[in-house]
Amino acid sequence: MVLLHGLTNCPEQFRVLGERLYQRGANVYIPRLPEHGLADRMTTALARLDARAMCRATDEAVDIGCGLGDSVIVVGLSIGGVMAAWAAQERADVTRAVPIAPLHGLARAPGALTGPAMNLLLLLPNQFVWWDEVAKAEVRGPKHVYPRFSTRATGETVLLGASLEAEARRAPPAAHSIVVITVGGDVAVDNPAVARLAQVWRSHGARVTTYEFPAALHLNHDIIDPEQVGGNPALVYPVLLDLIAP
Repeated sequence: MVLLHGLTNCPEQFRVLGERLYQRGANVYIPRLPEHGLADRMTTALARLDARAMCRATDEAVDIGCGLGDSVIVVGLSIGGVMAAWAAQERADVTRAVPIAPLHGLARAPGALTGPAMNLLLLLPNQFVWWDEVAKAEVRGPKHVYPRFSTRATGETVLLGASLEAEARRAPPAAHSIVVITVGGDVAVDNPAVARLAQVWRSHGARVTTYEFPAALHLNHDIIDPEQVGGNPALVYPVLLDLIAP
């Protein structure tokens, strides 16, 4: 199992879920993504993250996973979800890819607005945006997370998603199976854009399963980290475990 954490988080995000998967008999690898997980939570390193670095990190993680077992399942959340989707498209040695709430499009700039928003994020000088404009560095939730995100890193993630979809329209995914998981009412991700990618994969005859947590559950975009505000591991983890490794 290769578990790829989300934007501004670190491997700790997946530790508890990883332990559950290990208890089921899997070797588990949770890499630290580029520019993440630094001790200085106010670091500006995240502004250096780009799409190429995400691809290299994904390739490296899958390569290591291939050395740890006879099959590889890649799971990722948010930015890690886009990376897991990229692995689904590009890596034939991936048995199953499970993108969870992949940041394939922006909820605040959905549909036709995503492209212009992405271009602005890439062209304008980077800005750091607080997750909570009031609490700022004292934002509630896990303390292993950066309290602000980079607009440039966000733009690069959406760029990777756009490049991935363009490639998916040209060729079928390489992974044996794909499970796409979304969160109803997600305030970060454009869920219709994620559904569009799943449909593109299906149009090639790929084995694609989709599941959406109902909006009525009022879950956070981050459904993985047990310390996250709005998290509900007791409800979410059993579903994820069945979808990831039935």
